[in-house]
Amino acid sequence: MTPPPSLALTRPLLPAVDFLRNPRPADEEEYGCDYDCPCFPQLWDYARAVVGGTLAGARKLIYEEARTCLHFNGGRHHAKPDRADGFCYVNDICIAIFELLEGFDGPVLYIDIDVHHGDGVEQAFYSSNRVMTLSLHRHGPGYFPGSGAIDATGTGNGVGYSVNVPLRAGIGDERYLDLFRPVADAARSALGPKVVVMCCGADALSRDPLGELNLTTAGYTGAVRHVLGWKLPVLVLGGGGYHNADSARCYAAITAEVLGAPLPADVPEHDHLHHYGSDFKMCTKASPMEDLNTEESLAEVRETVLGNLRRLGGEEAEPAKPAAAAAAQAEQPVQAAAQAAQPTAQPTAQPAAQAAEPSAQPTARVEQPAAQASGASGSDAAD
Repeated sequence: MTPPPSLALTRPLLPAVDFLRNPRPADEEEYGCDYDCPCFPQLWDYARAVVGGTLAGARKLIYEEARTCLHFNGGRHHAKPDRADGFCYVNDICIAIFELLEGFDGPVLYIDIDVHHGDGVEQAFYSSNRVMTLSLHRHGPGYFPGSGAIDATGTGNGVGYSVNVPLRAGIGDERYLDLFRPVADAARSALGPKVVVMCCGADALSRDPLGELNLTTAGYTGAVRHVLGWKLPVLVLGGGGYHNADSARCYAAITAEVLGAPLPADVPEHDHLHHYGSDFKMCTKASPMEDLNTEESLAEVRETVLGNLRRLGGEEAEPAKPAAAAAAQAEQPVQAAAQAAQPTAQPTAQPAAQAAEPSAQPTARVEQPAAQASGASGSDAAD
């Protein structure tokens, strides 16, 4: 395949990119580099590592050097074209999607299972029918970033191509996957993608301090396994994740799933083993939290989303099926939760596209901040 010209590198540098090169205190607020995205030494090197790793993975797919690539330091889905946001300085996802659109000359399906709505990527392609964005996320009053309602479906040519699956707190693996599988299949059927980009932020895990969902590593690998079953090229990225040891477990499990390699039951001996107590197991467990998603609320979300996708695919939407009354739960008020915590460690630049096999041993990882420093999209792009 003839290598495509790089969309990310042939565009003129934007003022925001220049700011990342040479941060100026007087301009920090203008470019969103305050509050949760402070400037730090080697910010430019860090931004290049994030984008470079994701682009390297995308190009391996384009050049048919791999069918699946992993880059867990990528997945910075909150960044805007000219502003950092939500620990995200550069939106590597959008840059890679533009590269894949040209390289594959066909539509791209973006799937986001980070606990937070993938607002930056959705906004970048909100009026496009060449990219479908599918985001399953915690949603409710006060929960960051505040977007991702079920009726946010796109505009202009992009109507129907933004697919949002809002969830209440506490959903676990089984109910999550029961929703994920049919919705993902319907999105694939409606779009007919040539390639898939998947943001697997680990903050939907049960012990994540910001997440409020109740997934385990089995939930993540189940979602990834389902997408891999389509036999399409897939770029797997990271994202959020604020419980270091569990995030490492999650990415080790996803890597093993992609490679078809078994994981040991116990975390192997290594210098950071003490972080994996008290059980020192490779797989995470669910917590005893209440699931505020009722049978009725999940059925309504499922049928609304599937109905929209059927219409997009030229099929008539089926009427919603009432949930069994015996299984119905009492409606619970949605609990507001603000994303107040910030990572304390300064991010460090890491070279990155894991197109080759990552280490089998998990290592502790703090989600690095990330925003869309490239103007790859003319519209706004917000882990």
